[in-house]
Amino acid sequence: MTARRASAAEAARQAEAAAAVIPREVTGATLRAPEPMLSLHATSDLVAWLPRGESMRQRTATEARLAESAAETAREALAAARAAERAVELLRENQAAEMARKAARRSQAALDEMGARQATR
Repeated sequence: MTARRASAAEAARQAEAAAAVIPREVTGATLRAPEPMLSLHATSDLVAWLPRGESMRQRTATEARLAESAAETAREALAAARAAERAVELLRENQAAEMARKAARRSQAALDEMGARQATR
């Protein structure tokens, strides 16, 4: 469970980092551009990199969603396991109480029988 939560947090961090790279690259290309007005067409490097950067951002965002989904599934499974464990505990307690009641009834029946025998003598 903890490993899944850590994995989800790491995937979210990577997705945020990938998303943050794109504006930094655009800003950097704009500063390096010969004419500031050409910010989106600043360099051929940026134009070549941008689809890869967007793909990286989308991939890491998807990985983060999948990791969070896996963590949520693990949380649900843990909650179900704990509920089942509690149900078993309650069942055992009820069985133990029933066995104690039966034993007490048997003891009382035996005492009643002994008392009846002594009363008839």
